[in-house]
Amino acid sequence: MTDFAADIPPQPARLSDTGTGLVRHTGASWPRSGHHLLVRLLQGYFGDRFGYCQHYHTSAACCGCLPCTRPDIHLSKSHDFTADLPRDPARRYLVQWRDFLPSVISDFELAVRAGGEDSRTAFLSHASHRFGAWQAFRARWVDWGLAQGQIVLRYEDLLADPQAALARVIAAFAPGDTPDPARIARIVARVDGERIERGRVTRLAGAGVHAPRDMRAFRHYDAATFALLTRLRLSRAQVAAQAGTGVLDILRLQAGE
Repeated sequence: MTDFAADIPPQPARLSDTGTGLVRHTGASWPRSGHHLLVRLLQGYFGDRFGYCQHYHTSAACCGCLPCTRPDIHLSKSHDFTADLPRDPARRYLVQWRDFLPSVISDFELAVRAGGEDSRTAFLSHASHRFGAWQAFRARWVDWGLAQGQIVLRYEDLLADPQAALARVIAAFAPGDTPDPARIARIVARVDGERIERGRVTRLAGAGVHAPRDMRAFRHYDAATFALLTRLRLSRAQVAAQAGTGVLDILRLQAGE
């Protein structure tokens, strides 16, 4: 059995209630899993009651700590890339994740936007390298033994039924309130969105929560290779000793073939 206490450093006295009636949560989100969409939904619902910190885009007001020490911050962001965000059963977490393939496509678009090569080989290499990190995040946060007591939200579930997903999150942040279905419906229909394609981010003002991109429309899609990507089981590091130089050979090893 995992010793969860080993994750927890000495903690200061917790500021659990800020006078807003909202419960403070630490975010643990896999990249491209709808974190900022959910933040916009929560801001639309709670208004000024809801305090948020991106952490990675620090300001003079940011405490620089995870978990956040400020009593007016109800959600802070962490991707937990280095697997050192404490998992404390006494704290509240909002865990967001997404199926591997759509998340790595979206992540690749950001890599292209940052100047990365836009080619089929570059995408496959990106997927090969990112799979191990996705797998580790899922094991650490989604399959965590105490995750059932936390909010764990899969992006695909948020898109499939945004009103139900948002109501569940609202109930966790404001346990003393009854979620307002009509207000939730209005916010879901009007929230700003975004589209990321070919390295460009397009803001979609008032677009509402909308259906995800069809992976088959991705410019580097082909059915056989994407079927291989769905079978990945091992990280790139686990097959490094056996791997040749061809990215498809590496992916086949990661799939256990």
